[in-house]
Amino acid sequence: MAVNIRKFVLQAHSLDELVALGTLTAQSARFLEAAVAAGLNVLVSGGTQAGKTTLLNCLCAAIPARERVITCEEVFELRVPLPDVVSMQTRQANLEGAGEIPLRRLVKEALRMRPSRIVVGEVRQEECLDLLIALNSGLPKLPKARRMDGRRPARVRRVSRPLSSRRRCP
Repeated sequence: MAVNIRKFVLQAHSLDELVALGTLTAQSARFLEAAVAAGLNVLVSGGTQAGKTTLLNCLCAAIPARERVITCEEVFELRVPLPDVVSMQTRQANLEGAGEIPLRRLVKEALRMRPSRIVVGEVRQEECLDLLIALNSGLPKLPKARRMDGRRPARVRRVSRPLSSRRRCP
């Protein structure tokens, strides 16, 4: 038997705190704040323990309070300090093989919940297709991409991963 305990330690709660810690320059923080304020899609990508979740949480703190945010995650890691947040989590199938709720389904359901923004925890496989469809829907998204290997940039992986999906593109 193996047990994996992940203790999430949030060092910074805002982009300004990332600047104070020396993680971002003030210019980078202002750029990211402007991107969030403008409703642009933001993709956070990096290696293991690079600070993707911390940056994503800080970006979420920059979202205006009047917006409705839907989060889709495998493990609850996002801390969105807003009044109208719906957090959804995947679920593994039970022993009989029923009841699974994959990330793909959460992304699809999020689009039906009248979101101002959708924040996706980690994108790895088939859900890339649904995320690309969601990105093209016109809603701002803040997905976090898990780094699969260091040889190909995230944008190449985001485009090529949906090809592994069993679903055909129209």
